Amino acid sequence: MSQARVILLVSLFTFSLALPTGHLAAAAQSAQAPPPVDMKKNMKTVLVLSPEFCETKKVGEGRTFDVGYESCDLLKIALKNVFLDLAPAETAPPPGTAGLVLTPRFVEISFLLPNFSIKRELVLIVEWTAKDDSGRTVWLQTVQGSAKNRIGGSNSGELRNVKLLAQAAAQDLANKSVGEMAASPELQKFSR
Repeated sequence: MSQARVILLVSLFTFSLALPTGHLAAAAQSAQAPPPVDMKKNMKTVLVLSPEFCETKKVGEGRTFDVGYESCDLLKIALKNVFLDLAPAETAPPPGTAGLVLTPRFVEISFLLPNFSIKRELVLIVEWTAKDDSGRTVWLQTVQGSAKNRIGGSNSGELRNVKLLAQAAAQDLANKSVGEMAASPELQKFSR
């Protein structure tokens, strides 16, 4: 090993010993899943996951990314951390039957493969609309999720990498959506 690498490794090790371990554990935990945020205990919330949204696919460089399928599953799980009474549905309910109706819509899905790069990136952009029980829009937000991974070599490994890339981008989208909703002053005012 070169002298510069040894110095860098020793510096990093020394720095990590100086940090309190509670901060490292908290940072690792927050990176895995957002903390539960109780927007309103008894507010019925409907998550509209239309077949069009859940069946969305992106074809790029001869690969098919099932971004809708991955996003639907992960959004259901992630949003239960924010809304305690969350009910997924394929269509929006009639006005007056739910306290809040959340509807995601893919605005853009991009597959990026930069020149001379062995990494590719999948970017998902979703527009969220939240409506109250009278059908009035109370919140509108665009959220972007993305993930990068290496281009695989074998055909079976390539298929696995495509699925993992779609899952990672959908997970990033779900986490960022939860963060935006939990931090939204409009939704916080609405939930009181």
